[in-house]
Amino acid sequence: MNKMCGDVDDCTRETGAIAIQSTKDDHMLARFCLSLFAFFFLSMQAQAEVSQDFAGQWRITVANDEDATFSGTAQVVYNPETEDFEITLIMQDACCDGNFARVRQSSVATDYNGRILIRSEIEEFLEKREPNPGVEYVADDFLLGWESPDRLIGMCSGGLPVIWTRTTSGLV
Repeated sequence: MNKMCGDVDDCTRETGAIAIQSTKDDHMLARFCLSLFAFFFLSMQAQAEVSQDFAGQWRITVANDEDATFSGTAQVVYNPETEDFEITLIMQDACCDGNFARVRQSSVATDYNGRILIRSEIEEFLEKREPNPGVEYVADDFLLGWESPDRLIGMCSGGLPVIWTRTTSGLV
């Protein structure tokens, strides 16, 4: 049975190998397509669930540091046209021997498998003191994960661990 086959039909009659291989490939392709469809379908459903849950008002604090000077609030609105979250942040931080900034930022958040990536831009400085010039306040970006429906934990740009807690008090 080591002879070369003249065409596909000859090989199939001789060994049955090509017909079996073809069947395995068809099943693998079907499984792959089904898996891909399921992944996209479940991802779209997860996006919709997070959309409803993430919208609202949040208080932002530093994790495990009651004396931290970095804090803020967020108003989160879901935009169904872009499937993004539009966020207004009011953040403040005191650092660097007396420097202080309180800023309003516009942010966009996107969801990826339950983790939320927030990219921000400073819209305006509401208050700014710089006795030590050269250290500028930069926009705050976040990567967050759900701990509970009313609490997100993650990191702010620069590696600062943060907690987002749902609130009803609005922007401060």
